[in-house]
Amino acid sequence: MELTTYAIRADPRFEAVYQLSPSDLQIPPRAIRQAFIYSTDDQDESKVQSLAISLQESLKTFLKPLSKETRQTDTTYPQLLGRVVRPKDGGLPHVVVDESSSVPFKVATRLDIDFEKLSPAQRFPDEAIQKADFAIGLDDSELLSQHNLIVQLTFIKGGFVLVVQIHHVITDGYGYAGFMRQWLQRTNTLVTKGWYEENPSTKSTKTSIHDKTELLRDVCESPDAVGELNGLKTWETLYKNAPKISKNPLMGSKEIQSKIFWLSPGSLEKLRAEMHNYTEDRPTIFESITALAWQCLARARTDANTAVESTTSSGLFAADMRTRLVPPLVTDFFGNAVTAVVARARLSILLPKQHANVATVIDTVQATLRKDTTDRNLRSINRLIFSQLQAGRYVPADLLGQDVLFNSWEHLYPSLGAMEIGVGKFCIMRNLQDAPITPSYVLLLPSYGMRQTSSSEAASHKYQYSGGIELEVHLLRHQMEKLEQDEEWTRYFSV
Repeated sequence: MELTTYAIRADPRFEAVYQLSPSDLQIPPRAIRQAFIYSTDDQDESKVQSLAISLQESLKTFLKPLSKETRQTDTTYPQLLGRVVRPKDGGLPHVVVDESSSVPFKVATRLDIDFEKLSPAQRFPDEAIQKADFAIGLDDSELLSQHNLIVQLTFIKGGFVLVVQIHHVITDGYGYAGFMRQWLQRTNTLVTKGWYEENPSTKSTKTSIHDKTELLRDVCESPDAVGELNGLKTWETLYKNAPKISKNPLMGSKEIQSKIFWLSPGSLEKLRAEMHNYTEDRPTIFESITALAWQCLARARTDANTAVESTTSSGLFAADMRTRLVPPLVTDFFGNAVTAVVARARLSILLPKQHANVATVIDTVQATLRKDTTDRNLRSINRLIFSQLQAGRYVPADLLGQDVLFNSWEHLYPSLGAMEIGVGKFCIMRNLQDAPITPSYVLLLPSYGMRQTSSSEAASHKYQYSGGIELEVHLLRHQMEKLEQDEEWTRYFSV
């Protein structure tokens, strides 16, 4: 194996300090690490040789300070160059960029790995994309503490894998994807045209993608708002009744297994129609999937020792606040702007497959997602979680027990075309998490605008995404085995 690490620096170099919002400070020191998989053929050989240089040169164009004299642009990401500093005097963490700051960019050649080893025929399962091959040392905590952005580009026989790791404290998955879309597009232009010039029209004329003002604003305490704060009350009750825990529930155990399941376009419509039988308001795809998953995971995690009648499960739904705040944040806001709303259901409701029980579950999910994701609820919940963390109390979620965390990255990347880099063909993205990975986590993966596209209508390239929706599920191994045997689950999902 050939491995070279380059230090990508700003030109000209600069120093700066960037503050973090309360939303940022709720995140444990972990990384978002996505692997972008591309296939190549003999015609790509000449471009492959220069791909690493093109990626590095285009990356440098984003590593510029935020300008106070001119409008901040939506094509500047100086935080990526820095590191998160946690002051020893108890001050709030912040991002520091020094003149010596750099982005480690690793380039590896692994011609002993054939593209077929990634199992494209099985839609690139998690176990085929090993960190030991494609993210060498990126999970080192010391490395994460020194660099907010680390990249590894690995050339294999018949393709390449681009792994991009960004410190989660500086942004969530939505901000991550906003940067990636721009970087891939800029690299594509550089590869295909040989040059790139920033279009002045791309400069922000309104709120910057770095403007955290709305996340710092106080919540309206108007008496008229009390009736809207059911979501906040649910959280307050959880904190009141939960025992103090010494470990962040997002950090699981080494026994957690990650597996990707697939819903074909036909299965999606079938599931949505089935759920519509139980509720007056037509459910969204997300509502339908999460309602079914909540029930199936409850069955997978219940055993003879579970006190069914007295146990209540919390379904935590990650809600992106960008478009829900008033006024909203910009679409590509770079930072953490996600908070969770909670639905509650007794196991005695979740476990049976009777009509009335399913109706209760889907109604509960819809009420939570449609009524508790208001501006005031989200601001209030976000402030409550931050204040509790400051007081040493973690989020009261028993993810190794009966609670479930739901999230969606389905719309992060709008199309396969948006992922092209000027070399080869984009196939798929995979999420590479550190162990111990978050337990009882259900994540909708990107569908690239193809949720309704059947395999026969999908892109002509045989390795590319084939339509439908993928679901990443984290469970203890014996629970995963039970889930895969659940009749309701297998009606819609396949591996």
